Amino acid sequence: GIPCPRHRMPAYDANTGFVTNSYAEFNPAQLSSAGRAVFSLLKTLRLAHVTEPDKEGVVTMSNLTLINFCLYVLGPCREDVLC
Repeated sequence: GIPCPRHRMPAYDANTGFVTNSYAEFNPAQLSSAGRAVFSLLKTLRLAHVTEPDKEGVVTMSNLTLINFCLYVLGPCREDVLC
């Protein structure tokens, strides 16, 4: 499956006071066939922020939580506005 880091809560930016997406890094080629299918679906339907692969094929994708999805769709915001 797609990696799910232990700490997947949004990141806090002390400079702006906003919470932003948190991310996981992985190589899609190393996923199982089901994981690659889910990754492809998420990327194609733009349900998560996915960066282009680096030289080693590693991508960065926003974590798959409801809070991170809201931040992805609505953009960074203050924590009291998000919750």
